[in-house]
Amino acid sequence: MKKIYLSVGGNEGDVVDRLMRAFSLICSHPAIYEFRFSHFYSTSPVEMNSHHSFVNATCSFSTSLSLDELFLFTQSVEQELGKVKKPKNADRPIDIDILFFGNQYCHTAAITIPHRSWKDRLFVLVPLRDLIEKIVLQKESDTEIYFLQDLITPLLQDSSQSVSLLVKNPHIQ
Repeated sequence: MKKIYLSVGGNEGDVVDRLMRAFSLICSHPAIYEFRFSHFYSTSPVEMNSHHSFVNATCSFSTSLSLDELFLFTQSVEQELGKVKKPKNADRPIDIDILFFGNQYCHTAAITIPHRSWKDRLFVLVPLRDLIEKIVLQKESDTEIYFLQDLITPLLQDSSQSVSLLVKNPHIQ
């Protein structure tokens, strides 16, 4: 079993409803256990010219799925909820990114784990902090430990990114 963390967000249509539907689909998979999700946050677009704010959240769970199986599953959830092929920086109804797959590093043509920009994005770090305090990654013989608050603090001083609580998850302290 691997511990998985996903980032889920979008900025087209009723994103809060779409994220709840995504979480419902994800947690109903028979190989997914111990599902939890963060609060929902309103966040500014990053590296794109959109006038629409995003809604972002993260979720965590344990699974016996392989990385490839999980990737195909998350893509099918995106498609079921209206995602279509668009340029990378276009508005989107939903986007699901695999942030972490256990404590592994992985790089293929389709997947990079951990997600390549996770440490630089408030829309990832703030919801992730709702679920965990730190990330521990194993790279060859080195163990890397990242305390999320230490990554968030300098980004809060960057005026190009904003994040504010939108919907509280009553199961999160």
